[in-house]
Amino acid sequence: MFLSLPTVDLPIPSSFATARRELNDKIVKHIGYVEDRDFRNVNLKELIAVAVKAVTDGYHEGIAVNVGRVIGTGHVRGGIQ
Repeated sequence: MFLSLPTVDLPIPSSFATARRELNDKIVKHIGYVEDRDFRNVNLKELIAVAVKAVTDGYHEGIAVNVGRVIGTGHVRGGIQ
């Protein structure tokens, strides 16, 4: 049971529109600053080390699977054949 109030379209003085625009610009700049700080907080050296380890582990798993096929162990990636 909400009452609906009539809406009135009043002209907004240009000084208010300018102030609102300036506030919106400041908000957008601050959000960009916070996002940049968050991005810089990521440790790049750690990310590189984790990526190299993941690639190396995958490479070694592939070699182990291929060697297993050659010597006939029947092991395939993801489970037993």
